[in-house]
Amino acid sequence: MITKELRDRMVHEMCLTWRHDFGLDRDEASPLSSGMTEAEREGLRLSMRQIFDHHVAPLIGRINPSVPHPLMHGRPYPASTVLSDLAGQEGCDGDPYDTMQAVADELRKGLPRS
Repeated sequence: MITKELRDRMVHEMCLTWRHDFGLDRDEASPLSSGMTEAEREGLRLSMRQIFDHHVAPLIGRINPSVPHPLMHGRPYPASTVLSDLAGQEGCDGDPYDTMQAVADELRKGLPRS
């Protein structure tokens, strides 16, 4: 399940990706000012929420619940774990999944043992 906190955080990150000046306040007096007004930010948030709800959330819902995944648990995982988890999903055989597993194995060689 996607919590409101996780959804809001992901939408915020999407906004920052789309507009790198998303967090800056525009100086209305300067024609060369970077940033956005609060109304512009809210408009972008609305667009990103719609994209998230219609396209991203359904994909997250398809993640195999038996595989721990950072989007579902709200904690970071090493890239090797994410690649290995994606490659290990049911029905994921052959390329590119074999390549993903091989990269995950190579990345693990450089990780400290816990």
